[in-house]
Amino acid sequence: MRVKDLERVLYHEPFQPFRLVLSDGEEVTVSVPRKAHVSGDYVALSGLSRQRDGTSRQGLRIIRVDEVASVENVAL
Repeated sequence: MRVKDLERVLYHEPFQPFRLVLSDGEEVTVSVPRKAHVSGDYVALSGLSRQRDGTSRQGLRIIRVDEVASVENVAL
């Protein structure tokens, strides 16, 4: 994923919730735009993430943009 592509999704007006699917299979849902910020080659996310084993964790995540395999729209 490129930084510009991620910024386009994050800053789209009106905001539409989306899910980042990481290269390791982890999924992170971004439901509120102020809980995500792209800076340089990283995206900072605050919220809930789902691990491949089905468990969830909450907190701040710093992810390299090149670890994002895809972005999916989600309906909340």
